[in-house]
Amino acid sequence: MPPAGQTGGSEEICVISNELLSTLTADQAPKAVSEYEESGFTDDDVTTLRIDFQNILKIDNLISFKNLTKLQLDNNLIEAIEGLGHLTQLQWLDLSFNNIEKIEGLDTLVHLTDLSLHHNQIHKLEGMDKLTKLDVLSIGVNQLETLEGAPVLYLRQFKKLRSINMSGNAMCDDPNYEAYVVAFLPNLRYVDWRRISDETRTQAEIQYQNELSIVRIKEQDEEEAEKLLSEKEAKAQVYIDACVPNMYGSTLFEGTLDSEIPKLFPIPGIEEAVNAFKDIFNENVDAIGNGGLANAKVRREEREMFFQAMEAGLEENRAKGSVEVDNFIEKMNVLKMELGNEHLQGALMFDKLQHAKDDLHKLKYNLMEIEIGLVASIEESISLFDRSYAELVSKAVEEVQERTSKIREAEDSMFKQVSDIAVAFLDKQTKGEVTEGVEVTDDLLMLLRDKTTLTAVMVNAHDCHMMKMDEDEESVTSMVRNEYNGLMSKQADHESLRNRNRIAEICNFFDTNQDELEKHMDEV
Repeated sequence: MPPAGQTGGSEEICVISNELLSTLTADQAPKAVSEYEESGFTDDDVTTLRIDFQNILKIDNLISFKNLTKLQLDNNLIEAIEGLGHLTQLQWLDLSFNNIEKIEGLDTLVHLTDLSLHHNQIHKLEGMDKLTKLDVLSIGVNQLETLEGAPVLYLRQFKKLRSINMSGNAMCDDPNYEAYVVAFLPNLRYVDWRRISDETRTQAEIQYQNELSIVRIKEQDEEEAEKLLSEKEAKAQVYIDACVPNMYGSTLFEGTLDSEIPKLFPIPGIEEAVNAFKDIFNENVDAIGNGGLANAKVRREEREMFFQAMEAGLEENRAKGSVEVDNFIEKMNVLKMELGNEHLQGALMFDKLQHAKDDLHKLKYNLMEIEIGLVASIEESISLFDRSYAELVSKAVEEVQERTSKIREAEDSMFKQVSDIAVAFLDKQTKGEVTEGVEVTDDLLMLLRDKTTLTAVMVNAHDCHMMKMDEDEESVTSMVRNEYNGLMSKQADHESLRNRNRIAEICNFFDTNQDELEKHMDEV
């Protein structure tokens, strides 16, 4: 079979060059080249572009056409869907009559409603998960072999899909093709450009009612699992934002307990001792998490109060400076009108201009004084906020350290208890005493080879527990401290930038008006 997009056997392959794009955009513009080049019309203004019958092998060089909503690339030699990721406004895309083998590169085209991949080499329906607005899909004359292999069920996720054309694929030869598509894609209105009748839909649903029930149950299970995962991720993010990641539930304990310890559970008393430690561990972890959420709320409220107070102070400062600036501008406007009065020329006008210049110097001095006062006020506010926020951070850190200390104490107690029980059991085994009711597994036998092996395993587990608890404590306390350090650093940088910009603004206002006054003085 010849390549789907071949437009002429001897024609040479082309690229999407700047020259080609200029020619096409000019030809397709409403008023041709003059308007395109002379009215400030740029690639950003192009919303529709047709690049068809050009023997294009690769999609490229469209980076400047970011506002395209409609793009035609049909009847070329394109082998892969690429170079379109930045065209996030696309609603209509035609890639028909090319040599594309795989649907890909469309994840960012979330506004796409109409997609044509007709007459390509595509074997599978895939790569369109993000196209939730898809309304029309044309994928006829490709390599879709079977209804299950395509698979058509992939299209069930597109709730807005109303029209699909798959004619010309091998799977369409299946006598159940239409009924299958209609039954499993209930939102469709058209199949292969033919409207679906109510009778056809009813018959299809009856024919596949058992299969539909299974699919629906599976989808419900998947939706429920996705919902639970989403809720789990949302909860995890809440704790991360509060600087207490994973500080809830039993997940942290499961990640802390050394894998060798459960191998000792057949020995009476050990599992009970570990479970007692688990309860204390989880209780303190929950306390760290709940305390972290509460402390984060207090810190957030403290930040909001500070930012509101800062904004109020800045607004008051702006208003104070604006009054003086407005008064000066009003005087300048009156002065400019007087410059045209022939009775107010010569020495009299020169004196007025000199007086205005003096007022300008006073204004600059006053604005600088206001800014200096504001800087001092802001520095004091930041200092007070720094002390207050540092206390909140210290409180949060101390609470974490206190709870972690309790976990360490419980681990020490558990370690000693489990070690004593395990060693006593080993002594009985060594003496040949009967240990009824104990299922000695292969894993347990490996640990009970001798007292040295058992002791080494216990000590290593203890060390691993302590190391993991140290890491978790450091992770939480570092997050809280980093939040504080980052906040204060950002605030200092913000204030420094604000001050520099304000000084530059004042100086620019002064220089501009002084130049204008001196110009008028020279003319007078």
